[in-house]
Parts: sequence; structure tokens; C-alpha cells
Amino acid sequence: MIFTKKEKDKTFQLLLKLAETTKEAGHVFFEYKIQNPEDLTVFSKKLKSYEIRGQELVIEVSKQLDVSLITPIEREDILHLAERIDGILNWLDECGARFEMYDIFPATNEMLLFSEYISKCCDEIYDCIVLLSEKKFSSMNYQISKINGYVDACDMLGRKAIKSLFTIYKDNPIKIIQEKELYEALQRTMERCTRVSGVLATIILKNA
Repeated sequence: MIFTKKEKDKTFQLLLKLAETTKEAGHVFFEYKIQNPEDLTVFSKKLKSYEIRGQELVIEVSKQLDVSLITPIEREDILHLAERIDGILNWLDECGARFEMYDIFPATNEMLLFSEYISKCCDEIYDCIVLLSEKKFSSMNYQISKINGYVDACDMLGRKAIKSLFTIYKDNPIKIIQEKELYEALQRTMERCTRVSGVLATIILKNA
């Protein structure tokens, strides 16, 4: 299907909504001000609402693919991409739940840096989907490179943060377990960003 900037393909419109939802969730994850423990509940609920919206959009993408005779790129790639983006929302929700369950407040500098990198990845993914909807495949390589750079930085950050827990909380094994679980959830969120960039790289190879 040939489309113009004035009228994008419906599946791409849905992908853009999903990417925008993920971008908004990333910003909430990084920017939300937790000033007291009670804010953790609000924080977790906000992230859950984005996760639910993501699931709804993936279903809409799947339904649209079922009724579309022709798609701008392979339908399997569209659905795969939507599911991978939704995976980021799933793990943002998991991170929010761990903050609330374990009453982790205030966040450490490492947690704040993780959340900043996650937010930046969500921004780059959104920019990639905009370029994809305009069929500017080669231009997406810059965003993909930035995503992978953020992920690499978080690999090192996560290892150092977890290692430090055994010194900081050497007399509090429960705290070690709780914060270790949170850091692992943050790492998995970044891994989901990598999975999205991998699908985007495949799409570029097929279409550029």
C-alpha cells in the first residue's frame, strides 16, 4: 500500500500510538516525583495504566492486520514489533510494582540513571516508528545505535549496582534481595528495548 504523510497506513497509525504510549510511560518512569511512600502506589498505578493501554493497542494492531489485504511492510514484522514494544510497557509495570511492594524510597542514583536511560530509549523508539511510518528506513540506524548504546551503559551500571548491595546491606539480606530484584527488572526493561531495536534492524534490512 502506498501512503503519504497526509494519510498513513492504519497499522502504522496504531504503531505510532503504541510508541507514543511507551514514550509517555518512559517519561513518567523517569520524571515522576516520589516525595513520600504513598506516592509509590500512585506511581505503580500510572505505569499499570500504560501497560493495559499497550495490550489494547497490540490487540488493535492484530485485528487491523487480519482485515488488511496489503500491508506496507510484512505483517509478521508489524505484529512482532508491536509485541516487542509492548514488552517494554510490561516491564515498566513490573518495575513500578517492585518499587511499591518493597517500599523503595528514595530511589538510588543508580536507579535514577537507569530510569533516565529507559526514558531515552523510549524516545528513540518513538522517533524510529515515526521514520518507519514515513518509510525512511535508513534514517532509523542512528536511533538504533543510540538505543544500543544506552543498553550497553546499563549493563555495566546494573552489575556495579548489584555488587554494591552486598557492601551497603551486608547486615540486611532482605534488603539485598529486594533491591537486587528491582535492578534485575530494570535490566530486563532495557533488554526489551534491545529486542525492539533488533526487530527494527531486521525491518531495515528487508526494506531499505
